[in-house]
Amino acid sequence: MNRLLLTACAILMATTPLSAADQPMLDGICYGPYRDNESPHANVFPLPSNMEQELKLAKALAHSVRTYSVSNSLFTIPAICEKLEIDCYPGAWLGRNKAANDLEIEMLVQVANQQHDHVRVLIVGNEALHRGDVTEAQLIKYVRQVRQATQLPIAVADTWHAWKKHPKVVAEVDLVMAQIYPYWDKVPIDKAAQYTLDAVKTLQKMYPDKRVIVSETGWPTGGEAQGPAKASPENAGRYYKEVVPLLRKSGVACIYFSMFDEAWKVRDEKEQGRHWGLFESNGNIKKVYEPLLPEAVRNGMQRAARALK
Repeated sequence: MNRLLLTACAILMATTPLSAADQPMLDGICYGPYRDNESPHANVFPLPSNMEQELKLAKALAHSVRTYSVSNSLFTIPAICEKLEIDCYPGAWLGRNKAANDLEIEMLVQVANQQHDHVRVLIVGNEALHRGDVTEAQLIKYVRQVRQATQLPIAVADTWHAWKKHPKVVAEVDLVMAQIYPYWDKVPIDKAAQYTLDAVKTLQKMYPDKRVIVSETGWPTGGEAQGPAKASPENAGRYYKEVVPLLRKSGVACIYFSMFDEAWKVRDEKEQGRHWGLFESNGNIKKVYEPLLPEAVRNGMQRAARALK
């Protein structure tokens, strides 16, 4: 129980003293490792050697990384994080395919059994309730299956709207991991940061016995407008600049979305799907974020597209 409590609190108090001239590191960063020409849809998965180089950059950017699957080469990410000494929050992807879900849960349990000190929380599913890919009962079954196999804290990541509808799932988890996107909720940029904090406060009021963290939030630098919410570099920079210190001042941990642009997401999320990164897919830092991120990451990295045979 002591380890469970300590690991559950780790992300909540992730602070490191830095030079006053530098920008503070993020609590966490969402890490999608797919380079150009890589895609889970095409079964072209990232190379472990490439992911290790990217996670070295992540270590200078944030105190932790969050992932979305433990299948194929993504299974190696927790071990790489252990080697690099950066905290990791691995997630099992749950969709509509039961066999694939069962494999993800099995692999997540295997990650837990490796007993890496830097694996802090196991995440069972990402927005699976929001998409309708699993029922509440099915999700609870998966959570309980993982809980029986490990003493690590268990979480589910879903939209803050979904959390309002599923108190039975809240009762099963150690952390409420909420995705809050003013952009998708058609909130104009001048109200976006406060909207995010207000959403957190709503969940805190509903579930006072659970710790609520922001497991995803961000703003796209390009793509279609969602009503008055305009996708642009200027708005993306403004949102980051306003929401990160606001959440930190309020004691709310935040895992920012996302580290790199990912071209494969266009299929499911249209043009804006490829524009959520703090860095372009080639590893260059986006100009709007240069003054906002720690100095150690402002040169970015060389991140070539995958060469296909």
